[in-house]
Amino acid sequence: ILGGGSVHVFLAPRGRWGQPVLSTFSTFDPEIMMNRFASATAAALVLLVAFPLASKAQTDTESAFLIGPRVTLDVGDISDAYDGTFALGADVRYKTSAVPVDGTAAFDFYFAAEDVTVYTIDVHVTYPFETSGAFAPYVGGGVGFTNVSVDTNTQLGSVDGNDTGLNLLGGAEFETGGAFTPFAQALFTVGDLNRVGISGGILFAL
Repeated sequence: ILGGGSVHVFLAPRGRWGQPVLSTFSTFDPEIMMNRFASATAAALVLLVAFPLASKAQTDTESAFLIGPRVTLDVGDISDAYDGTFALGADVRYKTSAVPVDGTAAFDFYFAAEDVTVYTIDVHVTYPFETSGAFAPYVGGGVGFTNVSVDTNTQLGSVDGNDTGLNLLGGAEFETGGAFTPFAQALFTVGDLNRVGISGGILFAL
C-alpha cells in the first residue's frame, strides 16, 4: 500500500545479475483473485491437518507428528533472479490412519543477493505409496507462498512482492527404525515465480 491507496507490487525477475522490475496491478486483477483462491485452499489444507487432531481423543486412529530441519537447492526463478540458490528451513508433517493422505507444511529462508530477502511457505497434501521396504515414496500438491523484499537504499525503504502459486511435488522418506527419518523431495511451483527446488532433511517424531 503506497500513498494511502491500494497498490500491489510484484517483483519480476530479469536474470541473475539484473535488478527486479516493479510493476503494479489493480485490486481487481484476475491474479489477485487467484491468490485469494490459493490462500483459501491453503486454509482448507490446514483444516484437513488440524481436524484429525481435534478428534484424536475420540477415535482409535493412529497418528504421528514429525518435524525437522531441511535444506533446499533452488534451480528456478529464485536462483536466476535473486541469486537465492540455497535455503535453510523446517518441515512439519502430520500422518493419521483416519485418512489416506498426509498433511505437510514447510518454511524456507533463502540466502539471496545483497539487499534482497526471500522466504517461502508451503502447505501440501501428500499421498504415500504403500511399500514393504524402508523406501516410502509419495506425491502431492498444494500451494506455495513466496515473499521477496528488496531494500531500495532510498527513502522508500524496502519494497515487498508476494506470489502465490500451485505446488507439485514428489519425494521419499527412508524409514530407519530409529528416532529419525531422512527424506528427499523435488518441488515445482507454477506461478509468477516458478520455483524448482530439491530438498532434503531429517524428521523427528514428536
